[in-house]
Amino acid sequence: MIARLNNIVKGPALSGLLCVLLLASCASTQRVERPAKLEDQSAESAYDLAAVSNKLNEAEKWANDGKRALAALIYDAAIETLPESKLRERIYVRAMKAAMLGRQGEGRDEEQARSQMQHARLDAMDSGALNLLFDRRFKADLNIAEATIECGAGQFESAESLFKQAQELLSETGAHAHLVEAQIGLAYEFEIAGQADRAERLASEAMQRARRLDDDTMLPVAAAAAGLLRDAEREQVLIDGYEAAYRSNDLWWRNVMIALAVQLHFDCGNWDDCVRWGDRMRDRDVGGLPESEDTGLYPEDGFLLLARYARARRLAGAEKGRTLAAYEDALEAWAKLDESEMSRLAGWEQKLRSGLLQLRGD
Repeated sequence: MIARLNNIVKGPALSGLLCVLLLASCASTQRVERPAKLEDQSAESAYDLAAVSNKLNEAEKWANDGKRALAALIYDAAIETLPESKLRERIYVRAMKAAMLGRQGEGRDEEQARSQMQHARLDAMDSGALNLLFDRRFKADLNIAEATIECGAGQFESAESLFKQAQELLSETGAHAHLVEAQIGLAYEFEIAGQADRAERLASEAMQRARRLDDDTMLPVAAAAAGLLRDAEREQVLIDGYEAAYRSNDLWWRNVMIALAVQLHFDCGNWDDCVRWGDRMRDRDVGGLPESEDTGLYPEDGFLLLARYARARRLAGAEKGRTLAAYEDALEAWAKLDESEMSRLAGWEQKLRSGLLQLRGD
């Protein structure tokens, strides 16, 4: 349009007309105010759990394997390890134990969970001089633990109410990163319970808050919940998480984002998008794929990333030479799995070997 106007209007008249056009375009475009950055102060209200961190990690491992009774014993050992002077930490660990026992899944024990939660609240009320009930971070974390138990019991409105109070308290105390992690945790609990809308709302709020933190390490954490979001928001969340991991030179989170994106697109049959994300694994100089162990992922996850990428390339009709190499790389990763992993993923090996034979026969 500007080229055509130049044939009609010369000199100063053209400049004036362009100014009018620019002003008109500015007037028709609404300015979007970006939300203010948040300064995270989570560390200022955090708990001193360094002495028992290994025990807590071990407890979570057993709990995730469905062995919650064993996990509960390890939590008890952690509480006993903490000195009496660390009453805040001792009560918090008891609340963690209660949430672990009350969340959904194999080995759930609602009676014990509620008993432990009541014990934690009574200890907080009896603390007296410590004024724990005036500690906003502490009160919020008790609510989060109880919200987890309520979600596990199917009391979703009660869970939301408790968590809403926790969100307000954590916002007031500036523990924004901690709040992001809590939102993601409860979002997964809602998802497991079949409450997809509640899960999506919390996951979306977590990502919005993470974007406002000047901390690239938090964006991938929030983006890891992208699978809880609808397609319209999911892709941008994955991109934001990937770019943040790239900026912070965090290879593990970068590959987590790639693996998650490949899985989500593969499950939806979006082969081209699957290939596009998988290509981000490649070495920028020589174009080769990494060894599965070099991705930083667990062996099973590293194998599935390579296997999905290889099959997606074939289904998308991508260039044959690289597709053949991708199949071979995936099968090499398969050979490095242990027997239990091979047993679980036997169907994948068959598909890869069949696909490789067909590719070589083309």
